[in-house]
Amino acid sequence: MRGSCGQALAGLMFGVAAMVAGQGVAQAQERFNPRLGLITTGPYYRVTAALRVNPLGFFVDGRAGYRLRLFNDPGRSVLLRNTYVALAASVVASPAFVRPGIALEIQPLAILNLQVVYEPLVQWFGTFKNLQTYPNVRDSGIGAGLVASGNNPPDPNNAQAARGWQLSLQGTLQARIGQTLAVRNTFRAVRSVYDTSSLAPAHQGDRVYYDPFYDVAAPLDGWVLANDLDVIASLSDLGTNIGLRYSAVVPLLGADADDASRTTTTHRLGPIVTYTFREQRHSAFNAPTLFVLAQWWLHHQYRTGGEHRTGGESPGTISQYMPMVIVGFSFRGDW
Repeated sequence: MRGSCGQALAGLMFGVAAMVAGQGVAQAQERFNPRLGLITTGPYYRVTAALRVNPLGFFVDGRAGYRLRLFNDPGRSVLLRNTYVALAASVVASPAFVRPGIALEIQPLAILNLQVVYEPLVQWFGTFKNLQTYPNVRDSGIGAGLVASGNNPPDPNNAQAARGWQLSLQGTLQARIGQTLAVRNTFRAVRSVYDTSSLAPAHQGDRVYYDPFYDVAAPLDGWVLANDLDVIASLSDLGTNIGLRYSAVVPLLGADADDASRTTTTHRLGPIVTYTFREQRHSAFNAPTLFVLAQWWLHHQYRTGGEHRTGGESPGTISQYMPMVIVGFSFRGDW
């Protein structure tokens, strides 16, 4: 079965409910979700690599582990098909950081996927102008110091080799509407805690940092919420999916939200296209997929070109006509 949605575009989600109805829903679900096919018990892996522009970044996300199918009765309800539990080693890496971890994934229903990922050692190398830390949101820059607030020019010495840990809680709701249209919503809550003693002495009192993965000013000890909502038309015979993705990222800054005129919440909207070269039921190298995502910034304090603070526009803001673009490749396998 063909028609993968190109999983793991970096981040992602707020809960939405969906209904499954009509003939052929089981087959449609299997084509829509790139993790499914017909789930078997045994080893599995999946890998995604992506290059991003505005902001610039390159990320690799890999996972390998063991998966146990929960129900193996073809006569059961469609909602119980392709249900499983999986435990895996994971790693997310870029030239600026590495995040090894362990992932627990449970799919109790065909329309619901739950994941917990714990990364006990998040290491930033101090390369590519990351990690950028700041005393507060008012003084924070965006874009790894390449674009800073109007009164705070980039500091070339503010690149920290920092360490910490991260916990991610994720839920995905997905459903088919007829044979072509699919809806998927993914919500993620991410808790990051960094050891400020690992920062340079001049920055050990800092409270926020620029997170290049989510492109926001985030707390050094706190939560970031992210949401992706996809509406996708699946052209299964062509191995192609075409859709629209809305994304929102909300850092929970608490006491660090010290300037109400400078919100770091972001919103994006734009098309996503994927093409799967081939897809077999089971294979050690399966579903190689190219994907392209282009999203325009609906709200961003530095990437919509307008005024983002009282007193005028920063000379470093980026035009709203410039979208965020991601080009990537993913594949998976099982035995």
